[in-house]
Amino acid sequence: GGGIGRKIAIGCGVVFVVLFLAGAAVAWWFIGRPASRVVGAVRDVQRIESIRDGIRDASAYQAPQDGVLSEDQVERYLAVQRSMVDRLEGRVETLRERYETIDQQGRDPTPAELARAWADTTGLLVEATEAQVDALNAQDFSLEEYRWVRGQVLAAAGFAVPSYDVTDLAGDGPSDGAIDPATRTVPEANVELVAPHREE
Repeated sequence: GGGIGRKIAIGCGVVFVVLFLAGAAVAWWFIGRPASRVVGAVRDVQRIESIRDGIRDASAYQAPQDGVLSEDQVERYLAVQRSMVDRLEGRVETLRERYETIDQQGRDPTPAELARAWADTTGLLVEATEAQVDALNAQDFSLEEYRWVRGQVLAAAGFAVPSYDVTDLAGDGPSDGAIDPATRTVPEANVELVAPHREE
């Protein structure tokens, strides 16, 4: 009860912050964007690629032809997600409170607040990338294996909507995370493996 509610609350907080900051950042981009903020944001974006180079296992991954996940892969995937939540939930909550306050005041953000939102957005992405790279290394995931496992887990859980992951910032094509189960057969073995963790 409480644990699931807390996770849902965290998830809603993440969605609110991402949507608000993305919208604020786009608005600010057309309003003025002080040079110092632009330079900082560009540096943050460049850092993301550099951080992702820190994934230790750069090997190619040969997915099984039957598309069946192993129990170990599911547990390692969940461990990555839990690690990221543990590291980022405090930061997300701080940002959610900051921008929720502005929203509750029923006013438009000031140019300074919009500029800060842009910096918060790129800064959060940097932190998320660092957290994910550390988690992938801790679980001995290569980027290719992680993307494949993520896609299989989401499909087995029945998620048919496009999803986002920090690894999608790679610039080398979309990950396999947005899979519509209706468009392909999902192995029953995967459904059984993922079912106990679907809520999470």
